[in-house]
Amino acid sequence: MDISLFKSRLEEASIIHEMQIKAFKPLLDKYQDHETSPANETVERIIERLNQSFTDYYLIKTSTTLVGAIRIVRKANKIYRVSPIFILPEYQGEGIA
Repeated sequence: MDISLFKSRLEEASIIHEMQIKAFKPLLDKYQDHETSPANETVERIIERLNQSFTDYYLIKTSTTLVGAIRIVRKANKIYRVSPIFILPEYQGEGIA
């Protein structure tokens, strides 16, 4: 399976938001962590992050389908943080992430 990453644009915030909800909803249902679950974040929060100069989102795509996303946060001294990374439930367990 071919996997590609594409840097996302502000116009793709709603796509990221929809995928994030689908990916984290099972965990939200199980743990009821409404205050911290990415499934409860608003699209406005994703837009806010996309506008940050130190944050990039990348869409994860198979040869034909968007399957998830990853956010990379640049810290000081060439240190990077991943938060979050997610794959749609129907593609989890396939070695994509």
